[in-house]
Amino acid sequence: MTKGKQLAVPSLSQVPIEKYNTLYFNLKKKYGKHLCKIWPETTDPLKYVYEDIAIASYLLAVWDEEMQHGRDEAPTFIDVGCGNGLLVYLLAAEGYDGIGVDVRRRKIWELFGSSTKLLEQPITPETRFPEYSWWIGNHSDELTPWIPYLASRSRPDARVFLLPCCPFTFHGKYQRQHGGMSQYQSYLLFLQGLCHDLGFDVALDRLRIPSTKRICLVCKPGERKDQQAAAEDIEGFIPSRIDLQQESRLKQEHEAHAEKFEPRAKTEAVRNCTQLGRDFLDCTVDLLAKKLLQLGDDSVGGSPESSEPNHFLKGGSLHLSELADLLSKEDLNMLKSQCGGLQTLVRNHKHIFQVDKGLVSLNVPKLAAEKVGSSKKNSVTKPPGKRKHCWFHRNHPQGCPLQGDECTFIHE
Repeated sequence: MTKGKQLAVPSLSQVPIEKYNTLYFNLKKKYGKHLCKIWPETTDPLKYVYEDIAIASYLLAVWDEEMQHGRDEAPTFIDVGCGNGLLVYLLAAEGYDGIGVDVRRRKIWELFGSSTKLLEQPITPETRFPEYSWWIGNHSDELTPWIPYLASRSRPDARVFLLPCCPFTFHGKYQRQHGGMSQYQSYLLFLQGLCHDLGFDVALDRLRIPSTKRICLVCKPGERKDQQAAAEDIEGFIPSRIDLQQESRLKQEHEAHAEKFEPRAKTEAVRNCTQLGRDFLDCTVDLLAKKLLQLGDDSVGGSPESSEPNHFLKGGSLHLSELADLLSKEDLNMLKSQCGGLQTLVRNHKHIFQVDKGLVSLNVPKLAAEKVGSSKKNSVTKPPGKRKHCWFHRNHPQGCPLQGDECTFIHE
């Protein structure tokens, strides 16, 4: 449903809220602390553990409703692009038969035990899993549009749960098709239409998870033609959606299906600006920071006219788009090849810059120190060792406002 040109999706509209709340409370109590304690990944366990507990609670509520409304077959599932495998572990621990499939193993898989079935293998257009009734795509990115297609080719009564994040079509990044909508909301409509065309009845619902991308699609078998006609429609579904100009780039092993499909690389490329050349990063940071310094007399610790020793020039602020105008086309293209582009570079240097609603300004060390001290007043964590040189000490006309033993960066 749309409100103006925005999707208006109510929260937990496809399950009884009381049932969901009970399931979430019980699963959180049963698994939450233990999983956070053993979490071996570098990602934040609080976010991932409790988000997957919420998703598992939702699926259990959906499945319970199906069983209560006359479905005889117990749900089984395949989690496509399962990542850390946590959702598979939770559903299996609650007694449901299923597997997770991903092109790359994760360290945490070893902790789940043999009752959690996790397969390290790519998903291709020929993949079939007819033994599983539910296909799950939880932040499955480039696999997302393929999941309902593969589900419908695996069995006629397949069901699909999608929680999309990064938008992809069958042959690359999704480009917004609906004016006046965000790319995310436009992508939801694209997926809704895609699943409907594959013969599913599609319901959108809003999950209660700590994420901005919280709208899911719950797809169940709709009214179908006879089985042979439906199979023929599905067989021709992908070729009808692939731009013929893409044909030369199709993989050899998939040419017979006229499908362009590129599974996730086994080793994921690091694209967070940290692998760019050190000289490029240093020059770009210097250019941006010195431009901000030239913009005005904003200061901390006193007025521009005062002679107080704690008066420190902070410069002005610019929007990210204005900072981008300072860079050459070649440098911009290099940044665009990274996830988040210029914004990621700026946020990686939070000891120099701060960002507020797209406006970038210098992050004066004294303010940063006070902020950390205030937020961690009761913390006994030992401060980290100094590994980076202080940009302000080296480049600011007044140097760093902190003494060498006060600053968390190297003065020399």
